[in-house]
This record gives sequence, structure tokens and C-alpha cells, in this order.
Amino acid sequence: ADWFLPGAEIPTLLKELEIPVYYAREFISMREKRAARNEEGIDLYMIAKRNAMMKCLRTFHKGLSTWQQRAHVISVGDSVVELEAVKEVMWEGDDTDNLVKALRFMEEP
Repeated sequence: ADWFLPGAEIPTLLKELEIPVYYAREFISMREKRAARNEEGIDLYMIAKRNAMMKCLRTFHKGLSTWQQRAHVISVGDSVVELEAVKEVMWEGDDTDNLVKALRFMEEP
């Protein structure tokens, strides 16, 4: 964040607004790691990002009634991995009320 938004104090802002940060590497299982080693075409980074995004959405939707669970998501990242992961998460279900917008930063400022 310091590279793309110098002086924005992103960690302080996230703390003040109580916005949690999910680290994708914490959301990859051993089974998924083994599958990636054994099969071609599996993108472990995309799977990790997808799993973290799913955990985030489940956390925010916890305790809500079904009609309140529509997801309106803004994904911000600097690689195509975030784009693919958020698309997979949001288009996984049959709920057409979900809205998603993806913002991709340049790889270098």
C-alpha cells in the first residue's frame, strides 16, 4: 500500500475503520497443496485468495437472514489472481443479486 498510496497510512486507517485483513496464505489446506503438486493447471495462489474471500464473506454474513445475505463486494489488488478469485467466489452460487466490482492496480506505480 505504501508503494501505491504513499502517505495514506493504510494500516492506521484499517484499524480505525475496523476493517479486517485476511492473508491468503493462511487459508490454503494441505489437501489443496497436494492437489496442486499432482495436477496441472491448478493455481494455488488463486485458490488461497478464493478461500480467504469466502471466509471473509461468511464472517460478514454470520447471523444475517437469507434476504440480508446479498453480497456487494469491491476487490482491490495488483494481480489477475485477485480478479479470478473474486469472480469464482461471486459467480459460484445462483444468487444473481450479488454485485462485484474489481479494481486492479498496475503491477508497478
